Amino acid sequence: MQTILKAIENYTHISNDIKFLTNSMIRLNILKTLYDSPMNMKDINHETKINYSAISNNMHTLELNGFIYRENNRYHLSNAMRLYMGNILKLGTLMVLLEQ
Repeated sequence: MQTILKAIENYTHISNDIKFLTNSMIRLNILKTLYDSPMNMKDINHETKINYSAISNNMHTLELNGFIYRENNRYHLSNAMRLYMGNILKLGTLMVLLEQ
């Protein structure tokens, strides 16, 4: 019974994280860009064409929630975020295939 309760708790936490991350195309674009390689805000702005204030606001929120971290003025995905993004990208590819 304890194992089931822990699994439900983990599912709820992961589900909330995924909902938060996928609820914004700006966040998804930033995360996809960081999935490819660590970058600073200027490089993210250049890659995504998202305005700097939106990037800054979302980066701050993502950093506070532990999805990204800053090292030597470059932003990196946390290990958990790297796994989440891999799964989100696979799901996106699957959805495109199903549409076709």
